[in-house]
Amino acid sequence: MKTIIKRITASVLSFALIGSVSAMNSYNGANLKTCLEVHAEDSSNWTFDEETGVLTLRGTILNEIDFPGMQDERIKTIVAEEGTILPEICSRLFYNCKATSIDLSKADTSNTTNMESMFHNCHNLEYLDISNFNTSKVTTMASMFNDCNNLEKLDLSSFDVRNVRQMDSMFNRCSKLKILNLENFETPNLESLSNMFEDCKELLFLRVDNFDTSNVTMFSRLFSGCSKLSDLDLSSFNTKRAISMMWMFDSCKQLHTIYVSNEWSTASLKILGEKDSLFNRCIGLVGGNKTLFSDTNIDSSYACIDTEEHPGYFTFRSNTPSETIIESTTTTSTTTTSSTTETSTTTTTTTTTTAATTDSTTTTSTTSTSSSTETSTTTTATTTAATTDSTSTTSATSTTSTSSSTETSTTTDSSNANNDGTSNSDTELPQTGNNSMIYLYIILGAFVLIGLGITSIIISDNKHCKENKK
Repeated sequence: MKTIIKRITASVLSFALIGSVSAMNSYNGANLKTCLEVHAEDSSNWTFDEETGVLTLRGTILNEIDFPGMQDERIKTIVAEEGTILPEICSRLFYNCKATSIDLSKADTSNTTNMESMFHNCHNLEYLDISNFNTSKVTTMASMFNDCNNLEKLDLSSFDVRNVRQMDSMFNRCSKLKILNLENFETPNLESLSNMFEDCKELLFLRVDNFDTSNVTMFSRLFSGCSKLSDLDLSSFNTKRAISMMWMFDSCKQLHTIYVSNEWSTASLKILGEKDSLFNRCIGLVGGNKTLFSDTNIDSSYACIDTEEHPGYFTFRSNTPSETIIESTTTTSTTTTSSTTETSTTTTTTTTTTAATTDSTTTTSTTSTSSSTETSTTTTATTTAATTDSTSTTSATSTTSTSSSTETSTTTDSSNANNDGTSNSDTELPQTGNNSMIYLYIILGAFVLIGLGITSIIISDNKHCKENKK
């Protein structure tokens, strides 16, 4: 009888182990299909090639909360076919995606309003083509590329950001980005910039001189950790509404020059003194009047244009056309004969103006007859534009810095809410793609059952042996 029980127990344990492994394999095989369901009309909105790891999108993607399945490690490449329409709410659409390449150059985003965390935590991503994105209706891009720490370049030349209000942490920890040209960014509605470029450690060139920050209140950690930048042109920055600039330039160790205009102000800051630490570890910084960095002067009191009366770390650069300088030369010749007077006046005016690229030439001729008087006036005005190109070349010095405090400002727009009134930022993402822990639990459970069975058999055999001896 005991032998029969032993055999039954062993059989049950064997079937349990086989069933667990089979269930795990079948779950793994069906997992991608379940996880890649995009809540569109049918599965024709995507195809996945198991051999190449290419996920192809097509048609209208209706998902408005997240894009399940992006965490599946078998996805290596994502491509959108011509005519693919991305959802109105693209928040977290490719969150934690494991792909190394994403090409959305043919995707239609003309109706998209929310791109918050769209590519957040795409740690493996090396290539991203969004060169044809239509972002004219987008209101938030907060954390859009946050933690894309293998991405080396981005073409955002098509971006229209005039309606964007939040750019917090947009490029935070994009630690391999080297060049970022945002000269096309016009930002009249921008409200928050906190952590936007934080820890972009390899960034050599950054152009933000067209930014309109007149409505921005949060500047904390904006450039913190940009350790290879050598200069910054912030002459377009209006900071009169700024309430926080904490650690704004923290650990910008190779930063030498910061250009600002008369629109820069710290009058509205709520955190002042040593706590704001704007210039912490900016060891190479020099003001326009040659004021050198000192680790005892790192607060907002030095966030001003450097003058003899008031030392600071900024260098003045105007963001408006300079005053016109006029050089005038007049030659007058008068000849009088009997009742006829001829007066000839020639005036040459040269005007030099520093402004945006404009060339103009004006010639005016006036002839009037009064007692046989002839007047000829010629005016020539030439306007020469000064074009400023901030090009940074910095020696490749490996510098890694870690800030001692963290302040993150995240603003969620009410327009990001779903139709049922719930906010997208509060939605829990189904982590369906990475199930290694589930598999581990199943296997461990099976081995525990086997161990218990073997233990019971050994105990039973020992008891049987003892009884036989007796």
